[in-house]
Amino acid sequence: MNLSPNTQKIIFLLLLVTLSIRLLTFNFNTLPPQHLTINTFNRFPNSFYTASAKDNFNLSFSYKGKIHPQSTISYSSYEYNEMYKSYTLKNVKVINNNPTGFSKLKENLYYLKTSLLTRLNTILKGKSYQLSAGMLFGEKTALSKDFKEDLVKVGLIHIVVVSGFNISLVGLLILNTFKRFGVMAYIISFLGIVLYSVLVGLEPPVLRALIMGSIVLIARAKGEESNQIYLLFIAGFIMLFINPIIIKSLSFQLSFMATLGVLTFTPIFDSIFPKYLSDLSASISAQIMVLPILALNFGQVSIVSPIANLLTLWTVPIITVVSGILLLISYFSLALAVFLSFLVTIPSLVIEKTTDILSGVNFASVDVTIDERKVIVTYLCIFACYLYYIFYLSRQ
Repeated sequence: MNLSPNTQKIIFLLLLVTLSIRLLTFNFNTLPPQHLTINTFNRFPNSFYTASAKDNFNLSFSYKGKIHPQSTISYSSYEYNEMYKSYTLKNVKVINNNPTGFSKLKENLYYLKTSLLTRLNTILKGKSYQLSAGMLFGEKTALSKDFKEDLVKVGLIHIVVVSGFNISLVGLLILNTFKRFGVMAYIISFLGIVLYSVLVGLEPPVLRALIMGSIVLIARAKGEESNQIYLLFIAGFIMLFINPIIIKSLSFQLSFMATLGVLTFTPIFDSIFPKYLSDLSASISAQIMVLPILALNFGQVSIVSPIANLLTLWTVPIITVVSGILLLISYFSLALAVFLSFLVTIPSLVIEKTTDILSGVNFASVDVTIDERKVIVTYLCIFACYLYYIFYLSRQ
């Protein structure tokens, strides 16, 4: 929004103080409640479920019966897995399997997503399907174990998640389609990105992008521009104020810091690198901000990540957009969609081969031992370097 710099600083300071009070008074030792509502889940052949529940709890449990999205379950005890940030529940029972209202809508959208993934799998096969499912619907469970490990090793796992690019794509597509209707086009676009966000699952990166996208739509409807960095902090404030426990979510940390890195450091690297290396600028910018978190949680850092991203990032919008078009075409002619699948297979092959080659390099990743204090010190150093550039080097 068009606010004066002083007004923006005052608002930012008030939000920071409010959020600090909220976080300081919040009990972060919150345990999973005895009754949990399932948001999304995956069922494996041995009656084993992995699921996410309200308030960002990751769950795993065994249950012989069927569970629906928005089902309410209870359990007798649990164990916490520090590595996967997941709660393993014991003696799970279903209390309510008949959702109503908004929960019913979420259930219907979940089954729509399942149907779309099934149709996508008839069009695309192998790693082409795995990548498309992740980019279009954030369905990381479609990835094979080996392929997922290789993507992590070369620093490309972030490409198989729904992000701000997806939200922007859906919002702009709807906005341009209905632009003749004036303000109503913005309302329809807002409803569209909300439904898409619920469809793919309201994971922290999606929720952040949804909040930022919604504010951008409001600003555009009023004919104003938006400061993306302020929008990022507003989105983070809303998410943390409503649910402080989300600050412990790895996906929230990575999404927020990667976006912050892109918004702050990309202009700096763009002034250093030639224009055709803009993808490299964005990749390095994001990596600067997420490396401490990755080192803390996984004990390793990818060395070849900038190279992998430079070689493959251009394929992500192609795979995402073309996969969506093929899905649409398949409802008119499945044979034509299958025939045109090479348009996704070829860029997918670029990612596959790049991952295969770079993951086989001996120094593809290095082991790192780091604790929370070192992470904080690292971010303070990054912040100091950024301020040094902004207030001194940029003026030179």
